[in-house]
Amino acid sequence: MAEQGSESRHYLFCLRHFNDIDNITPAIHFLLERRPVRVTVLIYSLDYDFRADPSLRFLQRTWGERLRVVWIGELAGYSEALIDRPRARLWHYRLRRVLRRPVLEWGIARTEHAGRMREWLEPLFAEWGRPASVIFDQNRSSVIAGLLAALRASGVERIVTLPVSPWINFNVLRQVDFIRVDAGVFWKKHDYSGFDAMGQVDSYYRDSLEAFFKLLDHPSPFQGRERILGAIRFSDEWLAVRQTYAVDAAGEGRLPPAATGQRRLLVLPSHRKNNSFWEEYLRTLHFLAQFEDYDIVVKPHTRYGDSYDDLPENIRLAPDLDTSALIDWSEIILFWGSSVVLEGFQKGRTMINLDYLNGNRSVFTLLGAGYLCRCRDDLLAVLCGDEAMERAVVASVEGRELVRRDVIEGGQSDGVVERYLDFCEGVDG
Repeated sequence: MAEQGSESRHYLFCLRHFNDIDNITPAIHFLLERRPVRVTVLIYSLDYDFRADPSLRFLQRTWGERLRVVWIGELAGYSEALIDRPRARLWHYRLRRVLRRPVLEWGIARTEHAGRMREWLEPLFAEWGRPASVIFDQNRSSVIAGLLAALRASGVERIVTLPVSPWINFNVLRQVDFIRVDAGVFWKKHDYSGFDAMGQVDSYYRDSLEAFFKLLDHPSPFQGRERILGAIRFSDEWLAVRQTYAVDAAGEGRLPPAATGQRRLLVLPSHRKNNSFWEEYLRTLHFLAQFEDYDIVVKPHTRYGDSYDDLPENIRLAPDLDTSALIDWSEIILFWGSSVVLEGFQKGRTMINLDYLNGNRSVFTLLGAGYLCRCRDDLLAVLCGDEAMERAVVASVEGRELVRRDVIEGGQSDGVVERYLDFCEGVDG
């Protein structure tokens, strides 16, 4: 077993997919850059093709032998062909193996399989030693109870979480399927009892969740274990790094420049599951198509395959283009809640908040960040009127300072990157 000296300290990051990776990659990068450590990234989902993930590929290129990316399916003896199969066929593929080993997702979730999972984890620790900390994406304990039990049984003393979104997302009833206000069900969906500490971006989600649990006569799920960290993904330090591997949308020739005189407008929607008024959103896209002096591009939300049937021809979908590159391309951004919008504020774009599409109250609206549209008439006014657009520019500048202070820096002034690293190392107090 390797010694855990300062030159060989080992950290294990357990991630799933999409935002989980995008939001935690910066912490991994700066931990390797600023500390003499080694990192294992354990992908514990079955159907996300992590092999093509640009953030993981960047880490592997940059840090070489100091970083390992391991798929839990490989540890369990599964073939990577499992990743390549369509989602609809995965259950048959898994269940064919149920007599030889536990179905992998059941093993992750169920404590009775912890012994088998501990055997899978041992090769990870044999060379580099037991991790000083295990850092998860923010997940409820019940979904990963078996994996948590296996890590504890392997001698891991500290298991924490980092936030996978600058807020999850805006209020506690953020998703349509969370609106069933059954105290027991709601508690299970917010059970973080398996973790020693939990990183949060800011106080808004915590305060909202605790207030709601108080109404349900339940204690706080955090129990004083939360730490306010800020949003490292949108820090100045990380955006400078991120720019080095963001694909240039226009330079690749896949997104031609706007016609002469057209303003470049980017739509960054939330996914429909987060209490979005989706039909009204689609009507808004048809409304936008009437403005010939705007070149309009929609970047669908990464995580969910929302339908865009019958989209007007002059509105272009860009599902596969890098969001950072699209933000660089744009002049104006329409949004109502997606966290990637913070990058638009950071880069000085004119930010227009379509609040009438949001069934929740977003942190952007709470802070008054960006130009607020309460209805399509407000959107018409800002797109057609020079005076309203000037107000939108001012509101975006002021909004940038608000989101930097309250969200990206987490309302603190000691540096978001070092705050994350201290939390990962367990020296944050």
